[in-house]
This record gives sequence, C-alpha cells and structure tokens, in this order.
Amino acid sequence: MRIFNNKDGELIHFKRFTNKVRCLTSFHLKAVNSKKPLIICGGDDAQLHVIDKNSFDEIKTMKFDNYVWKTKTFQDLLFVSTYSFEYFGISVPIEQLKFTSTLVCLNDKLEIIWELPNENIEFLDIFKTSLNEFQHILSLGTTKGDIILLNPFSGTKIGKFTTKTCVNCLKFISEKNLLISSHDDGSIRAFIIKQK
Repeated sequence: MRIFNNKDGELIHFKRFTNKVRCLTSFHLKAVNSKKPLIICGGDDAQLHVIDKNSFDEIKTMKFDNYVWKTKTFQDLLFVSTYSFEYFGISVPIEQLKFTSTLVCLNDKLEIIWELPNENIEFLDIFKTSLNEFQHILSLGTTKGDIILLNPFSGTKIGKFTTKTCVNCLKFISEKNLLISSHDDGSIRAFIIKQK
C-alpha cells in the first residue's frame, strides 16, 4: 500500500502486506475514532485491515474465509465482499456451484448488520434512483451472471435479473431508471427498474 500527498505527489507512507491487496477505501469509525478517517483494505490474506489514516497504525483486522475482494462505503455503512476461485478448473457448470464467498454490511462499529452468503460478486455499487420506494439501491453483479438489487440498509432483495454469463460492470441511468450491464461474453444488456 502506497499513500501519496495529493498536492505534490510525495510518498507519505508505504506498507507491505503478506499478500496481494485487492481493495482500499476510506471509512469513518465512530466507535474507534470519532474525528479521524481510517483506511480500510483487504486482499488475498483473507483479512480486512483497519488502519488509522494519520498514524498509519493498524487498529483492527477481521478474518474472512475467502479473499477480501471489494469494499464500498455508503453513509455509515461499509460493504465488504469476499471472492472464491473454487470454480477454476472444475468441470461442473458454474450455475450449479455453491460459492462460499459472501457480502457483509458493517456499521461504523464494524458490527455485521446483515450478510448475503454464497454469492461471488464481481461488481458492486450504490446508485441513487428517482423511485419513491427506494432512494438508493445496492447493485451487485455476480460470477454466475446474476444482477442482484438490494436495500443497502437492510439487505432486503429488491430485484434480481439472471443472465448466463459473468457480470463485469453495472451502470445506472437515473433519468430513465435504466440499468446497463456488461458481461464476459461481450454482451451489453439493459433493464428497466420499475416501481412496484
């Protein structure tokens, strides 16, 4: 992990982890430190590292069963998805696999609020909608080709679209409530998100 001064590009801090770092984000933990932001990172060591942004001291680690793949912050929530490569080299069709990876939603005390187990997530983001029912939606794209829409606060499933190929990216066009997805097979799909 290398941290640079954003004004002059000077290297401020360098830390070497035991394995590859896959994700890095900033987060505010009220329970740990009410005034200073923290750095959250994780990767192939299957741990989430919580680092004080000013002192660069590691405050806490959380152990997971799989690689820590993605992190995303939203308001006082931290979303952490893990990733499993258990489908590599297996002759079983991917739609029949049950992944051990998971998505967890943590509060600002690093307590788990909800989790979505057995999903290998390739892409995650939160988008703002013009729907009366949901102002924000957590969108997930999975290895199996599912697009899953969740309420970010409760983890309740809002919608799901199933395709036959891995979802690489999702983009939401709020004016039209249109969700665009891109996939491993080179296809691009569009879905309309409707009010219930």
